[in-house]
Amino acid sequence: MLKKLILRFIVTCCVLTALLVAGIICTCVLATSVPGPYAQALETKDDAQHRRQLETKLVRLVAGGLTPEQRLQLRHEPTMQERFNVQEWSAMMDGLDSQQNPNSQSISQEEINAWIAAEMPLPRGSGLRDPRILFRNGCVVLAARLDAETFSVVLTAELSPQVTPEKLILEITSLRVGHVPLPVDKLAKLLASHQPRANKGITMDLNASPPRIYMDWESSRNGHIRVTDAVIHDGEIEITVAAKQMQKL
Repeated sequence: MLKKLILRFIVTCCVLTALLVAGIICTCVLATSVPGPYAQALETKDDAQHRRQLETKLVRLVAGGLTPEQRLQLRHEPTMQERFNVQEWSAMMDGLDSQQNPNSQSISQEEINAWIAAEMPLPRGSGLRDPRILFRNGCVVLAARLDAETFSVVLTAELSPQVTPEKLILEITSLRVGHVPLPVDKLAKLLASHQPRANKGITMDLNASPPRIYMDWESSRNGHIRVTDAVIHDGEIEITVAAKQMQKL
């Protein structure tokens, strides 16, 4: 009887140990694996054509949201005339003058990621590299690779945007290491007491569920326009802006 009990105990311990090891291995594999959408986004390199398309769309977006008087000033802005050739700039302004506010532009994640690959190097020593932005239906996903001495993982944060007349609200709906989900609310509350100082016009509420980031339109760099709508499709975002003075807030 005693021998059977000892044998059962040993077998049980071996099974539990095997399950624990298998669980650890599976977790490590899932954590260090590269999500498919991020791997595809990495294929977007420093593409000059995509960057040019993004710059043109942003100019159209900003200029389309201005009043006719503000757009007339922009038409004769020397820095913009230097960035675009005379014919291209005149044609762009003529086209915008025939439109009515608000103005919308669809921007693809390939265009944004081409610009990020060329213009947005991450700080040295942070361990982060290859940042990318992914657009899924209704959500924006921020992703980057974190390199350490003994491992390398992909970190992703999924944000759900809401546009109001006063501000942009980004709800942090998901955090992942590779394919392993992290407890968003618990991490946010843990970081709440060490919350970094927010930039002007940007605040965070880490005690909310889900945690939120707020961006105030009145404190944005461009004081003439504000975003009135942002619709996210698979692979692209459609942004609509309007002149602030034309809106009754």
